Amino acid sequence: GYRVETVFNGTSGLQRVERKFYDIILLDIKIPGTPAFEIVRKVKSLHAECKIFLVSGAPYIDQILEREHLTPLIQGVFSKPFKIDKLLSCL
Repeated sequence: GYRVETVFNGTSGLQRVERKFYDIILLDIKIPGTPAFEIVRKVKSLHAECKIFLVSGAPYIDQILEREHLTPLIQGVFSKPFKIDKLLSCL
């Protein structure tokens, strides 16, 4: 099984990551508070082996990720809406 924890903003998400390792993080690009790109960089600096998947409704997310030099730091991007089976198939 899986244990799931949720946060409602990037600041509280970063606080949790600083205290605990997570195998997988599912991160919405539009999370309130700390920008998602900053979260990705911080998580990877603390826990390089953590797998990060982004959730986005942005039509040009691949170009944004390349511009921000984040493509090598994430395992995948899910377009909204997505089915949980798609996430599970990546694990």
